[in-house]
Amino acid sequence: MNKFITLSLAALAMSACATTPVPSGDWTLAEIDGQAQAATVMQSLTFDSANQRVSGTGGCNRFMGGYTMEGATVTFGGLATTRKACLDRDVTNAEAKYLGILSENSFELTTVAGQLILTSASNRLVFNQ
Repeated sequence: MNKFITLSLAALAMSACATTPVPSGDWTLAEIDGQAQAATVMQSLTFDSANQRVSGTGGCNRFMGGYTMEGATVTFGGLATTRKACLDRDVTNAEAKYLGILSENSFELTTVAGQLILTSASNRLVFNQ
């Protein structure tokens, strides 16, 4: 019996250290901090786990960069954006907020019922696939 408990605890400890799988596919931002995103603002996120790269749209511009995963924590680094002029101030503001949040935080990454959720100490982003 002790051998079974020891093996079970060892398996549990090893699974706790495992890296959370990075969700594949394109994800569309649905809400920031509980506030639904306007349907007119298309913001997205796509992971390329083979190359540890991330890309997406902020509203007007595309962004791309790297990321690191440690356990269930994802950190985005060195995000670069295109520099198209955006004529809609609401879209410009939404893009600045979204890209600012991605650039300044590490997130706990979870997937639940077709949603990707990124939670930091100060923000929560919810994406739909």
